[in-house]
Amino acid sequence: MAGIWLNEDNSHYFFKRGEKASDPDYIRDFIMQYKDTNVERMILNGNSQKTSFRTNAGEAIYENVSWEQIDMEKRHSFVTWSKAVKDLVEKGIDIYGEWIRLLREIGIEPWMSMRMNDVHNANDPDDPMHSLFYKNHLEYRRAMHRDEKWEDRQLNYLEEDVRRYHFALLEEYFEKYDFDGIELDWMRFGNHFPVGYEDAGREILTDFMGKARELADRYENIR
Repeated sequence: MAGIWLNEDNSHYFFKRGEKASDPDYIRDFIMQYKDTNVERMILNGNSQKTSFRTNAGEAIYENVSWEQIDMEKRHSFVTWSKAVKDLVEKGIDIYGEWIRLLREIGIEPWMSMRMNDVHNANDPDDPMHSLFYKNHLEYRRAMHRDEKWEDRQLNYLEEDVRRYHFALLEEYFEKYDFDGIELDWMRFGNHFPVGYEDAGREILTDFMGKARELADRYENIR
């Protein structure tokens, strides 16, 4: 039977473990639960609009948050997640680097996943999951004909600044982590261009992916 490919969400571990997320035993046990199972590849997702690790290319999940405006009870999962990541960063623990090391130790291929256009909670313009890049550039939204759904408020990859911003984060993934492969998650979410611009968009994404392939080849030689 073919092995299982397991995709780990960027928030799941953090809001489930909370204050214990930085405990070395919890970090290790999270990976060791898959030892001697049918899992052959684990894909670690490190971002939505913000990252769950220290970043120089964007924002970590706990950054640029107006805590006094958050309903702590209603947004309990977000608060727990962001504080857990902040605690790990302040303690100097790179949890993704440690997970990659542990996965190799037990014979599971470590991969990572980067979400390319996440718009969770796009109905709320002030949601703390939104990056400053997203909030400060309304002109980069993809929908020209309406503004009703989350997908209408995705970023428009026709814009060079949008591509540049995301490619910088992709470069940081390669710089920080020695993974076996990386998924560029274009399905979370899946609309990247205004209606009617799909043909032009196809060429743009093909070029973007070509540059991503060149980046991967370069780091394959470095590693």
